[in-house]
Amino acid sequence: MKYFTLRGKGYRIRLEGFLWSIAALVFHKVLKLHDLKYKSSLESSNSVKSANWIISFSKAKSIFDKNPERKSEILNEASIILHRKFAILGCDLEYEGSEINWHLDPRSDFEWRRKYYKRLYTVSNSSENTDCKMPWELSRSQHLPFLIKGYFASGGDEYIKETVRQIYNWIENNKFLYGINWTCAMEVAIRACNWIWAWWAFKDDPEWTEAFDNKFLKSIWQHGWYIENNLEDKGGIRTNHYLSDIVGLLFIGIMFPHFKDAERWKKFGVQELIRCMEEMVYPDGVSFENSTAYHRLVLELFTYSAILCKRNDIVLPAPFWQRLEKMFEFIMYCMRPDGLMPMIGDSDDGRFFILADYYDWDRSDFRYLLSIGAVLFKRSDLKLMAGRAHEEIFWLFGEDGVEQYGRL
Repeated sequence: MKYFTLRGKGYRIRLEGFLWSIAALVFHKVLKLHDLKYKSSLESSNSVKSANWIISFSKAKSIFDKNPERKSEILNEASIILHRKFAILGCDLEYEGSEINWHLDPRSDFEWRRKYYKRLYTVSNSSENTDCKMPWELSRSQHLPFLIKGYFASGGDEYIKETVRQIYNWIENNKFLYGINWTCAMEVAIRACNWIWAWWAFKDDPEWTEAFDNKFLKSIWQHGWYIENNLEDKGGIRTNHYLSDIVGLLFIGIMFPHFKDAERWKKFGVQELIRCMEEMVYPDGVSFENSTAYHRLVLELFTYSAILCKRNDIVLPAPFWQRLEKMFEFIMYCMRPDGLMPMIGDSDDGRFFILADYYDWDRSDFRYLLSIGAVLFKRSDLKLMAGRAHEEIFWLFGEDGVEQYGRL
């Protein structure tokens, strides 16, 4: 802004503030147009083929009844989350009896302002000792599958009520495009996909009211719009962030076909998913980011996406599946004798879905992935290295998957 140098910094700041005020007024009208576009999108929902989620929950209760010990463990985990006790990046958060603060870094007690997302700085502030990943991780809502499991293990509607309360509270306290939780497309994508677990499990329950469903669907559409308009591929560089963005669009596009944008999101998601596999994974199955932690994350993203596509009759090419299988093989060959993975390269706790052991999952234990790969590709060698039938098998493949694993 060279034309401010003669007047001084004070004038520059005042004019910048004025320009942002004008921008805010314009943006307010843009949000109203978004509301109209969303309503128009829903009006085209007639005769749209319904989608299939990763699994059916119809047999969930029976599997818990057959495994009383695991049922007790699941109810214990779900009860803790029911009381709003979370585990975030090694930090225990507790909001029992109070509203969740979605904008707070509890370690530094710093709270981000609800400003337009492009005006917020997301890098760690050394003077304040803040870390935006704290509110980001909580807002991923990766604890919701455990409330779902609590419901199917017990039948108690308190789990549905708490799920609805949390999502409603998040939407109310995170205005579209305002605040720290609208600053990163990857976070938006992972949150949307975890919310879909809740929607699919509870959408037909009376506690999931029509009014709440309308609010939820509008927010999901906003999540999709945000991702599409904030893809993380600047400079042509595509990493696990971009892959997460793509997976978010793919999931929303498949699961909500009554959105007018859904078909575009789905097609783009499939196209880019295939492209990411070609560009981000070497022929031997190793992630190009040269990190075992990122390998876990991208393998989850690719695997859950492939399963969702398969459930909805979307054909992915043979080379995609071949390289996906190689990704599981890499884990098998890289594992230590004790069954744990050496942590090579950048260390990151990033996950897409956490379906078991929310509070104490071992960052070095990738064997749950091998059990998924064993069922997906019918590989007895992957089963051998995975050991027991990990819980993820049931959530992804149902009882049939558990039985198939036993026969391998």
